[in-house]
Amino acid sequence: MFIFVYIVFLYKGVKEYYFVKSVICIEGDTG
Repeated sequence: MFIFVYIVFLYKGVKEYYFVKSVICIEGDTG
């Protein structure tokens, strides 16, 4: 059970990280 929660938390964290990263790239337009 704990491992399942950890995987879900990690997956959401990665999704949010890439979302913020893509938004910053679009706003900065420098990479």
